Amino acid sequence: ARMQGRVTLNPLAHIDPELRPAAKLILDMTGKMPPMTAEALPAMRKGGDAFAVPRLADVPVEERTVPVGQGPGGVAVDPVTGRVFVVMVKEDRVTVVDGTGGRILARIPVGRGPTHLRVNPNTAVVYVLNTEEASVTVLDGRGLSVLATVPVGEYPIGIALDEEADRAYVVNNRADTLSIVDGRTRTVLGTRRIPR
Repeated sequence: ARMQGRVTLNPLAHIDPELRPAAKLILDMTGKMPPMTAEALPAMRKGGDAFAVPRLADVPVEERTVPVGQGPGGVAVDPVTGRVFVVMVKEDRVTVVDGTGGRILARIPVGRGPTHLRVNPNTAVVYVLNTEEASVTVLDGRGLSVLATVPVGEYPIGIALDEEADRAYVVNNRADTLSIVDGRTRTVLGTRRIPR
């Protein structure tokens, strides 16, 4: 019998801990997860006039376990949409889960050997590292489709984002290089050697 991978969801996990009580109130009132940043809701952070914010310890948080597929690996959350993206290492795909409802929204095929991923919340673009294919699959996190597959160096294993510049920095372990991927053009802007 094959084991089914599972992910436990906490719809408020991606929210700044100080803002979770306010986020819970908005979620309860509207049914939608708000984009919660200190800049977006300063009155809530201070407990100002907008809401009487309960203490975090007083806010019940519902958790769910959602079957997502075989070999779940990396996970990333889009704090704007509340969508959870889970790499399925054994299935070469990404499972997308509604972080508030726990429902599977999509299963998107990606390259061979996906491991890590990151979401740019400014653009809703998801970058998935395909270690066995030496590529990055670029996903539309709102439309839930593949935008491009970008070749990078051998065995991409680490990724960081510059959200404002819309760039992904990919460490290619076996090539000893860093690939800089432009999120707008979905091309490699440059490759730098990483000294050993």
